Amino acid sequence: HLCDAGWWGLLGAESALSEMPSASTAPDQSALETVLPMLAVSAPRFAEAEIALGKAQGARQQFEIESLSPRLAKYMRLLDSYLPALQAATALAQSAPALLGQDRAVTYLLLAQNNHELRPTGGFISGIGAIQLSQGRIISSTFQDSYQVDANCDLDAHPAAPEPLHQYMWAPALVLRDANWSPDFPASAQVLSSIYRLCHNTPVDGVVALDLEGVGALLEGLEPLQPEGYPEPVTAATLSQLLTQYWAAPLRSTDMEQDADDWWLHRKDFMADLLQAALQKVTRSPQSIQVSKLATSLLQALGSKHLLLWMEEPSARRALAAAGWDGALRMAEADYWFAVDANVGFRKVNPNVQQIIRYQVDLSATPSPVAQLTLSYSNRSTGSPVCFAGAGYEGSYEEMMHGCYWDYVRVYVPLGSQLLQVEGSDRLPQASVEKQKTVFSAMLTVAPGQTRELIFQYQLPEHLTRSQHGE
Repeated sequence: HLCDAGWWGLLGAESALSEMPSASTAPDQSALETVLPMLAVSAPRFAEAEIALGKAQGARQQFEIESLSPRLAKYMRLLDSYLPALQAATALAQSAPALLGQDRAVTYLLLAQNNHELRPTGGFISGIGAIQLSQGRIISSTFQDSYQVDANCDLDAHPAAPEPLHQYMWAPALVLRDANWSPDFPASAQVLSSIYRLCHNTPVDGVVALDLEGVGALLEGLEPLQPEGYPEPVTAATLSQLLTQYWAAPLRSTDMEQDADDWWLHRKDFMADLLQAALQKVTRSPQSIQVSKLATSLLQALGSKHLLLWMEEPSARRALAAAGWDGALRMAEADYWFAVDANVGFRKVNPNVQQIIRYQVDLSATPSPVAQLTLSYSNRSTGSPVCFAGAGYEGSYEEMMHGCYWDYVRVYVPLGSQLLQVEGSDRLPQASVEKQKTVFSAMLTVAPGQTRELIFQYQLPEHLTRSQHGE
Protein backbone atom coordinates (compact mmCIF):
# COMPACT_ATOMS: atom_id res chain seq x y z
CA HIS A 1 0.00 0.00 0.00
CA LEU A 2 2.85 2.39 0.77
CA CYS A 3 4.46 1.57 -2.58
CA ASP A 4 1.14 2.28 -4.30
CA ALA A 5 0.85 5.58 -2.46
CA GLY A 6 4.41 6.52 -3.44
CA TRP A 7 3.74 5.66 -7.08
CA TRP A 8 0.56 7.73 -7.35
CA GLY A 9 1.99 10.60 -5.31
CA LEU A 10 5.15 10.86 -7.38
CA LEU A 11 3.13 10.57 -10.58
CA GLY A 12 0.98 13.51 -9.52
CA ALA A 13 3.94 15.54 -8.30
CA GLU A 14 5.95 14.87 -11.44
CA SER A 15 3.16 16.25 -13.64
CA ALA A 16 2.97 19.42 -11.57
CA LEU A 17 6.72 19.91 -11.15
CA SER A 18 7.32 19.47 -14.87
CA GLU A 19 5.51 22.78 -15.31
CA MET A 20 7.60 24.55 -12.67
CA PRO A 21 9.08 27.68 -14.25
CA SER A 22 12.81 27.95 -14.77
CA ALA A 23 15.00 31.00 -14.85
CA SER A 24 14.05 31.49 -18.52
CA THR A 25 10.27 31.51 -17.86
CA ALA A 26 8.37 34.60 -18.92
CA PRO A 27 8.55 37.12 -16.04
CA ASP A 28 4.82 37.92 -16.21
CA GLN A 29 3.80 34.45 -15.01
CA SER A 30 4.46 33.19 -11.49
CA ALA A 31 5.26 29.64 -10.45
CA LEU A 32 1.85 29.21 -8.82
CA GLU A 33 0.06 30.28 -12.01
CA THR A 34 2.12 27.88 -14.07
CA VAL A 35 1.61 24.89 -11.78
CA LEU A 36 -2.09 25.41 -11.05
CA PRO A 37 -3.52 23.75 -14.22
CA MET A 38 -1.40 20.63 -13.70
CA LEU A 39 -2.38 20.43 -10.04
CA ALA A 40 -5.99 20.21 -11.17
CA VAL A 41 -5.10 17.48 -13.68
CA SER A 42 -3.12 15.58 -11.02
CA ALA A 43 -5.87 15.66 -8.39
CA PRO A 44 -7.14 12.11 -9.23
CA ARG A 45 -3.59 10.76 -8.81
CA PHE A 46 -3.29 12.36 -5.39
CA ALA A 47 -6.70 10.89 -4.53
CA GLU A 48 -5.37 7.41 -5.38
CA ALA A 49 -2.35 8.07 -3.17
CA GLU A 50 -4.62 9.10 -0.32
CA ILE A 51 -6.67 5.89 -0.68
CA ALA A 52 -3.51 3.78 -0.63
CA LEU A 53 -2.27 5.58 2.50
CA GLY A 54 -5.59 4.86 4.18
CA LYS A 55 -5.13 1.16 3.41
CA ALA A 56 -1.59 1.33 4.76
CA GLN A 57 -2.89 2.86 7.97
CA GLY A 58 -5.44 0.06 8.30
CA ALA A 59 -2.72 -2.56 7.82
CA ARG A 60 -0.47 -0.76 10.30
CA GLN A 61 -3.12 -1.04 13.02
CA GLN A 62 -2.84 -4.81 12.91
CA PHE A 63 0.69 -4.67 14.37
CA GLU A 64 1.75 -4.12 17.98
CA ILE A 65 5.13 -2.40 18.11
CA GLU A 66 6.03 -4.32 21.28
CA SER A 67 5.81 -7.60 19.37
CA LEU A 68 8.29 -6.55 16.67
CA SER A 69 12.05 -6.79 16.62
CA PRO A 70 13.85 -3.58 17.63
CA ARG A 71 14.86 -2.90 14.03
CA LEU A 72 11.33 -3.28 12.68
CA ALA A 73 9.91 -1.33 15.61
CA LYS A 74 12.23 1.57 14.72
CA TYR A 75 10.86 1.75 11.18
CA MET A 76 7.29 1.35 12.39
CA ARG A 77 7.72 4.36 14.65
CA LEU A 78 9.09 6.32 11.69
CA LEU A 79 6.00 5.34 9.73
CA ASP A 80 3.77 6.45 12.59
CA SER A 81 5.48 9.85 12.66
CA TYR A 82 5.28 10.47 8.91
CA LEU A 83 1.99 8.84 7.93
CA PRO A 84 -0.27 11.68 9.17
CA ALA A 85 1.87 14.22 7.29
CA LEU A 86 1.74 12.16 4.09
CA GLN A 87 -2.03 11.81 4.36
CA ALA A 88 -2.41 15.54 4.94
CA ALA A 89 -0.11 16.33 2.00
CA THR A 90 -2.12 14.20 -0.45
CA ALA A 91 -5.40 15.70 0.77
CA LEU A 92 -4.04 19.27 0.54
CA ALA A 93 -2.67 18.56 -2.94
CA GLN A 94 -6.21 17.76 -4.06
CA SER A 95 -7.48 20.99 -2.48
CA ALA A 96 -4.63 23.06 -3.93
CA PRO A 97 -6.52 24.38 -6.99
CA ALA A 98 -9.30 25.76 -4.78
CA LEU A 99 -6.78 27.07 -2.24
CA LEU A 100 -4.92 28.91 -5.03
CA GLY A 101 -8.07 30.62 -6.28
CA GLN A 102 -8.82 28.53 -9.37
CA ASP A 103 -12.51 29.49 -9.47
CA ARG A 104 -12.59 32.68 -7.38
CA ALA A 105 -10.26 35.06 -5.61
CA VAL A 106 -9.22 33.91 -2.12
CA THR A 107 -7.77 35.89 0.78
CA TYR A 108 -5.43 34.62 3.47
CA LEU A 109 -4.31 36.36 6.63
CA LEU A 110 -0.72 35.98 7.77
CA LEU A 111 -0.19 36.60 11.48
CA ALA A 112 3.24 37.50 12.81
CA GLN A 113 3.12 36.38 16.44
CA ASN A 114 5.83 37.76 18.70
CA ASN A 115 6.51 35.04 21.27
CA HIS A 116 8.69 37.47 23.22
CA GLU A 117 5.26 38.68 24.41
CA LEU A 118 3.50 35.35 24.85
CA ARG A 119 -0.17 34.90 23.98
CA PRO A 120 -2.34 31.75 23.83
CA THR A 121 -1.71 30.73 20.18
CA GLY A 122 1.98 31.65 20.18
CA GLY A 123 2.52 35.35 20.76
CA PHE A 124 1.18 38.88 20.54
CA ILE A 125 -0.08 39.57 17.00
CA SER A 126 2.53 42.13 16.01
CA GLY A 127 1.71 42.36 12.29
CA ILE A 128 -1.01 41.16 9.94
CA GLY A 129 -0.53 40.37 6.28
CA ALA A 130 -3.31 39.91 3.74
CA ILE A 131 -2.56 37.96 0.54
CA GLN A 132 -5.16 37.66 -2.23
CA LEU A 133 -4.82 35.03 -4.95
CA SER A 134 -6.73 34.50 -8.16
CA GLN A 135 -5.92 31.58 -10.48
CA GLY A 136 -2.55 31.24 -8.78
CA ARG A 137 -1.56 34.88 -9.23
CA ILE A 138 -0.96 37.10 -6.20
CA ILE A 139 -3.16 40.05 -7.05
CA SER A 140 -2.47 41.91 -3.81
CA SER A 141 -0.32 41.54 -0.72
CA THR A 142 -0.04 43.83 2.27
CA PHE A 143 1.60 43.60 5.65
CA GLN A 144 0.72 46.12 8.34
CA ASP A 145 1.43 46.81 11.95
CA SER A 146 -1.52 45.27 13.79
CA TYR A 147 -2.22 48.64 15.41
CA GLN A 148 -2.69 50.19 11.97
CA VAL A 149 -5.08 47.42 10.91
CA ASP A 150 -7.16 47.99 14.03
CA ALA A 151 -7.11 51.77 13.52
CA ASN A 152 -9.50 51.44 10.55
CA CYS A 153 -12.14 49.65 12.61
CA ASP A 154 -15.17 50.90 14.49
CA LEU A 155 -14.68 49.65 18.04
CA ASP A 156 -18.40 49.96 18.76
CA ALA A 157 -19.08 47.14 16.29
CA HIS A 158 -16.43 44.83 17.79
CA PRO A 159 -17.09 41.94 20.14
CA ALA A 160 -16.57 42.66 23.82
CA ALA A 161 -13.07 42.01 25.12
CA PRO A 162 -12.62 38.91 27.30
CA GLU A 163 -12.76 39.91 30.95
CA PRO A 164 -9.01 39.39 31.63
CA LEU A 165 -8.05 41.67 28.70
CA HIS A 166 -10.53 44.27 29.90
CA GLN A 167 -9.36 44.04 33.50
CA TYR A 168 -5.59 43.84 33.07
CA MET A 169 -5.02 45.65 29.76
CA TRP A 170 -8.01 48.00 29.82
CA ALA A 171 -9.17 46.75 26.40
CA PRO A 172 -12.48 48.44 25.48
CA ALA A 173 -13.23 45.77 22.84
CA LEU A 174 -11.71 42.70 21.22
CA VAL A 175 -9.46 43.99 18.43
CA LEU A 176 -7.49 42.00 15.86
CA ARG A 177 -4.18 42.20 17.68
CA ASP A 178 -5.73 40.52 20.75
CA ALA A 179 -8.08 38.14 18.95
CA ASN A 180 -5.94 35.02 19.54
CA TRP A 181 -7.15 34.84 23.14
CA SER A 182 -8.38 31.25 22.84
CA PRO A 183 -5.59 28.64 22.76
CA ASP A 184 -7.78 26.68 20.32
CA PHE A 185 -6.40 28.10 17.07
CA PRO A 186 -9.43 27.29 14.85
CA ALA A 187 -11.60 29.22 17.30
CA SER A 188 -9.20 32.16 17.38
CA ALA A 189 -8.81 32.07 13.57
CA GLN A 190 -12.54 32.33 13.09
CA VAL A 191 -12.73 35.27 15.51
CA LEU A 192 -9.88 36.95 13.61
CA SER A 193 -11.62 36.32 10.30
CA SER A 194 -14.90 37.79 11.48
CA ILE A 195 -13.23 40.94 12.87
CA TYR A 196 -11.16 41.40 9.70
CA ARG A 197 -14.30 41.09 7.57
CA LEU A 198 -16.05 43.56 9.84
CA CYS A 199 -13.20 46.08 9.48
CA HIS A 200 -12.29 45.58 5.81
CA ASN A 201 -15.41 44.06 4.24
CA THR A 202 -13.27 41.17 2.96
CA PRO A 203 -14.05 37.49 3.62
CA VAL A 204 -11.11 35.39 4.83
CA ASP A 205 -10.39 31.94 3.39
CA GLY A 206 -7.56 30.96 5.69
CA VAL A 207 -5.26 32.07 8.49
CA VAL A 208 -1.55 31.29 8.79
CA ALA A 209 0.22 32.12 12.05
CA LEU A 210 3.97 32.08 12.67
CA ASP A 211 5.98 33.04 15.71
CA LEU A 212 9.65 34.01 15.52
CA GLU A 213 10.76 30.36 15.49
CA GLY A 214 8.31 29.70 12.66
CA VAL A 215 9.71 32.56 10.61
CA GLY A 216 13.19 31.20 11.26
CA ALA A 217 12.11 27.76 10.05
CA LEU A 218 10.86 29.24 6.77
CA LEU A 219 14.10 31.14 6.35
CA GLU A 220 16.10 27.92 6.66
CA GLY A 221 14.60 26.78 3.35
CA LEU A 222 14.40 30.17 1.64
CA GLU A 223 17.62 31.82 2.80
CA PRO A 224 19.24 34.00 1.92
CA LEU A 225 16.45 36.50 1.37
CA GLN A 226 17.33 39.96 0.11
CA PRO A 227 14.60 42.50 0.94
CA GLU A 228 14.66 45.42 -1.44
CA GLY A 229 16.79 48.32 -0.25
CA TYR A 230 18.48 46.50 2.63
CA PRO A 231 22.27 46.34 2.73
CA GLU A 232 22.53 42.67 3.74
CA PRO A 233 20.59 39.45 3.09
CA VAL A 234 18.51 37.87 5.84
CA THR A 235 19.14 34.34 7.11
CA ALA A 236 17.73 32.29 9.99
CA ALA A 237 20.89 33.07 11.96
CA THR A 238 20.61 36.86 11.52
CA LEU A 239 16.81 37.19 11.82
CA SER A 240 16.62 38.05 15.52
CA GLN A 241 19.43 40.60 15.38
CA LEU A 242 18.01 42.34 12.28
CA LEU A 243 14.48 42.40 13.73
CA THR A 244 15.58 44.34 16.77
CA GLN A 245 17.96 46.53 14.73
CA TYR A 246 15.32 47.67 12.24
CA TRP A 247 12.63 47.93 14.92
CA ALA A 248 14.75 50.55 16.68
CA ALA A 249 15.93 52.26 13.47
CA PRO A 250 13.64 51.48 10.48
CA LEU A 251 15.22 51.77 7.06
CA ARG A 252 12.71 54.38 5.85
CA SER A 253 12.42 56.41 9.04
CA THR A 254 14.36 58.24 11.70
CA ASP A 255 14.87 56.67 15.09
CA MET A 256 12.42 56.97 17.98
CA GLU A 257 14.21 59.84 19.72
CA GLN A 258 14.26 62.09 16.62
CA ASP A 259 10.65 61.61 15.46
CA ALA A 260 8.52 59.27 17.58
CA ASP A 261 5.44 59.52 15.33
CA ASP A 262 7.31 58.64 12.15
CA TRP A 263 9.19 55.85 13.93
CA TRP A 264 5.90 54.36 15.17
CA LEU A 265 4.56 54.12 11.62
CA HIS A 266 7.66 52.37 10.28
CA ARG A 267 9.00 50.28 13.19
CA LYS A 268 7.64 47.03 11.69
CA ASP A 269 8.51 47.70 8.04
CA PHE A 270 11.21 45.03 8.16
CA MET A 271 8.67 42.19 8.47
CA ALA A 272 6.64 43.56 5.55
CA ASP A 273 9.75 43.81 3.39
CA LEU A 274 10.83 40.31 4.41
CA LEU A 275 7.41 38.92 3.42
CA GLN A 276 7.62 40.56 -0.01
CA ALA A 277 11.08 39.07 -0.54
CA ALA A 278 9.79 35.61 0.40
CA LEU A 279 6.78 35.87 -1.93
CA GLN A 280 9.03 37.05 -4.73
CA LYS A 281 11.33 34.08 -4.30
CA VAL A 282 8.50 31.52 -4.10
CA THR A 283 6.63 32.83 -7.12
CA ARG A 284 9.48 34.03 -9.35
CA SER A 285 12.50 31.85 -8.64
CA PRO A 286 11.32 28.58 -7.06
CA GLN A 287 14.29 26.77 -8.60
CA SER A 288 16.52 28.56 -6.07
CA ILE A 289 14.63 27.14 -3.08
CA GLN A 290 16.13 24.27 -1.07
CA VAL A 291 12.94 22.19 -1.29
CA SER A 292 13.97 19.30 0.97
CA LYS A 293 15.35 21.66 3.62
CA LEU A 294 12.24 23.84 3.45
CA ALA A 295 9.94 20.79 3.73
CA THR A 296 11.85 19.49 6.76
CA SER A 297 11.77 22.90 8.46
CA LEU A 298 8.05 23.29 7.78
CA LEU A 299 7.26 19.86 9.22
CA GLN A 300 9.24 20.68 12.36
CA ALA A 301 7.51 24.06 12.71
CA LEU A 302 4.07 22.49 12.23
CA GLY A 303 4.81 19.70 14.68
CA SER A 304 6.07 22.09 17.35
CA LYS A 305 3.19 24.54 16.73
CA HIS A 306 5.45 27.43 15.72
CA LEU A 307 3.41 27.39 12.50
CA LEU A 308 -0.39 27.05 12.62
CA LEU A 309 -2.83 26.73 9.72
CA TRP A 310 -6.59 27.13 9.45
CA MET A 311 -8.54 26.95 6.19
CA GLU A 312 -12.18 27.64 5.37
CA GLU A 313 -12.21 25.04 2.58
CA PRO A 314 -13.71 21.90 4.21
CA SER A 315 -11.40 19.18 2.86
CA ALA A 316 -8.29 21.23 3.63
CA ARG A 317 -9.59 21.96 7.11
CA ARG A 318 -10.15 18.25 7.76
CA ALA A 319 -6.66 17.38 6.50
CA LEU A 320 -5.01 19.96 8.76
CA ALA A 321 -7.01 18.73 11.75
CA ALA A 322 -6.14 15.07 11.08
CA ALA A 323 -2.43 15.91 10.95
CA GLY A 324 -2.63 18.08 14.07
CA TRP A 325 -1.43 21.14 12.17
CA ASP A 326 -4.40 23.38 13.01
CA GLY A 327 -3.51 23.98 16.66
CA ALA A 328 -6.88 22.76 17.91
CA LEU A 329 -7.52 21.64 21.47
CA ARG A 330 -8.03 17.88 21.29
CA MET A 331 -10.35 15.53 23.12
CA ALA A 332 -8.71 13.01 25.44
CA GLU A 333 -10.03 10.21 27.62
CA ALA A 334 -7.07 9.90 29.98
CA ASP A 335 -5.70 12.39 32.47
CA TYR A 336 -4.01 15.50 31.08
CA TRP A 337 -3.26 19.14 31.79
CA PHE A 338 -2.50 22.04 29.45
CA ALA A 339 -1.01 25.26 30.85
CA VAL A 340 -1.57 28.45 28.84
CA ASP A 341 0.30 31.67 29.62
CA ALA A 342 -0.83 35.09 28.41
CA ASN A 343 1.55 38.02 28.86
CA VAL A 344 -0.70 40.96 29.75
CA GLY A 345 2.08 43.32 30.84
CA PHE A 346 2.95 45.16 27.60
CA ARG A 347 6.58 43.95 27.72
CA LYS A 348 8.67 41.51 25.64
CA VAL A 349 9.95 39.74 28.74
CA ASN A 350 9.17 36.08 27.97
CA PRO A 351 12.67 35.15 26.69
CA ASN A 352 13.94 36.02 30.17
CA VAL A 353 11.34 33.95 32.03
CA GLN A 354 12.27 30.40 32.99
CA GLN A 355 9.41 28.02 33.71
CA ILE A 356 9.48 24.71 35.62
CA ILE A 357 6.41 22.47 35.85
CA ARG A 358 5.79 19.69 38.37
CA TYR A 359 2.76 17.41 38.41
CA GLN A 360 1.77 14.75 40.90
CA VAL A 361 -1.37 12.77 41.69
CA ASP A 362 -2.45 11.32 45.03
CA LEU A 363 -4.14 8.05 44.06
CA SER A 364 -5.12 7.29 47.64
CA ALA A 365 -7.47 10.27 47.90
CA THR A 366 -11.21 9.61 47.97
CA PRO A 367 -13.64 9.64 46.27
CA SER A 368 -11.19 10.25 43.41
CA PRO A 369 -7.50 11.14 42.99
CA VAL A 370 -6.28 14.64 43.82
CA ALA A 371 -3.87 16.29 41.39
CA GLN A 372 -1.38 19.03 42.15
CA LEU A 373 0.12 21.11 39.34
CA THR A 374 2.95 23.48 40.29
CA LEU A 375 4.02 26.18 37.83
CA SER A 376 7.25 27.92 38.81
CA TYR A 377 8.30 31.17 37.07
CA SER A 378 11.73 32.80 37.42
CA ASN A 379 12.10 36.27 35.92
CA ARG A 380 15.76 36.57 34.90
CA SER A 381 15.38 40.08 33.49
CA THR A 382 16.60 43.28 35.12
CA GLY A 383 14.64 46.30 36.28
CA SER A 384 12.75 47.70 39.21
CA PRO A 385 11.54 45.16 41.78
CA VAL A 386 8.32 47.19 42.10
CA CYS A 387 5.71 46.39 39.45
CA PHE A 388 3.39 49.08 38.08
CA ALA A 389 0.91 48.18 35.35
CA GLY A 390 1.03 50.28 32.20
CA ALA A 391 2.04 50.47 28.54
CA GLY A 392 4.97 52.35 27.11
CA TYR A 393 7.71 52.33 24.45
CA GLU A 394 10.86 53.53 26.09
CA GLY A 395 14.43 52.88 25.11
CA SER A 396 15.44 50.02 22.82
CA TYR A 397 13.76 46.70 22.07
CA GLU A 398 16.31 45.01 24.33
CA GLU A 399 15.22 47.25 27.20
CA MET A 400 11.60 46.23 26.62
CA MET A 401 12.68 42.62 27.18
CA HIS A 402 13.32 43.48 30.83
CA GLY A 403 10.88 44.30 33.60
CA CYS A 404 7.95 42.75 35.43
CA TYR A 405 6.13 39.72 34.04
CA TRP A 406 2.33 39.98 34.22
CA ASP A 407 0.99 36.52 33.43
CA TYR A 408 -2.65 35.47 33.16
CA VAL A 409 -2.51 31.70 33.53
CA ARG A 410 -5.11 29.16 32.45
CA VAL A 411 -4.89 25.42 33.06
CA TYR A 412 -7.05 23.08 30.98
CA VAL A 413 -7.86 19.78 32.72
CA PRO A 414 -10.41 16.95 32.26
CA LEU A 415 -14.03 18.05 32.30
CA GLY A 416 -15.55 17.58 35.73
CA SER A 417 -12.38 18.32 37.70
CA GLN A 418 -13.08 20.23 40.91
CA LEU A 419 -10.78 23.04 42.03
CA LEU A 420 -9.77 22.65 45.69
CA GLN A 421 -7.35 25.55 46.07
CA VAL A 422 -4.82 27.74 44.28
CA GLU A 423 -1.73 29.06 46.05
CA GLY A 424 0.25 32.04 44.79
CA SER A 425 -2.40 33.82 42.71
CA ASP A 426 -2.53 37.64 42.90
CA ARG A 427 -6.24 37.59 42.17
CA LEU A 428 -9.13 35.34 43.13
CA PRO A 429 -8.82 32.20 40.95
CA GLN A 430 -11.72 31.14 38.77
CA ALA A 431 -13.07 27.96 37.20
CA SER A 432 -14.93 27.73 33.91
CA VAL A 433 -15.58 25.39 30.97
CA GLU A 434 -14.21 25.71 27.42
CA LYS A 435 -14.11 23.16 24.59
CA GLN A 436 -15.47 20.45 26.92
CA LYS A 437 -12.63 21.00 29.34
CA THR A 438 -12.53 22.46 32.81
CA VAL A 439 -10.39 25.60 32.98
CA PHE A 440 -8.74 27.07 36.08
CA SER A 441 -7.38 30.61 35.81
CA ALA A 442 -5.14 32.76 37.99
CA MET A 443 -3.04 35.92 37.79
CA LEU A 444 0.65 36.16 38.66
CA THR A 445 3.11 39.08 38.68
CA VAL A 446 6.82 38.23 38.78
CA ALA A 447 9.28 41.05 39.38
CA PRO A 448 12.82 41.01 37.92
CA GLY A 449 15.04 38.64 39.86
CA GLN A 450 12.05 36.99 41.53
CA THR A 451 10.78 33.39 41.45
CA ARG A 452 7.13 32.67 42.16
CA GLU A 453 4.91 29.60 42.09
CA LEU A 454 1.30 28.89 41.24
CA ILE A 455 0.02 25.68 42.81
CA PHE A 456 -3.27 24.27 41.52
CA GLN A 457 -4.79 21.52 43.60
CA TYR A 458 -7.87 19.84 42.19
CA GLN A 459 -9.85 16.62 42.33
CA LEU A 460 -9.97 14.59 39.15
CA PRO A 461 -13.27 13.18 37.83
CA GLU A 462 -14.21 9.76 39.19
CA HIS A 463 -14.19 8.14 35.74
CA LEU A 464 -10.40 8.55 35.67
CA THR A 465 -9.85 6.62 38.90
CA ARG A 466 -9.34 3.22 37.29
CA SER A 467 -7.68 2.08 34.09
CA GLN A 468 -9.29 -0.49 31.82
CA HIS A 469 -7.26 -3.13 33.71
CA GLY A 470 -8.69 -2.03 37.06
CA GLU A 471 -5.36 -0.72 38.35
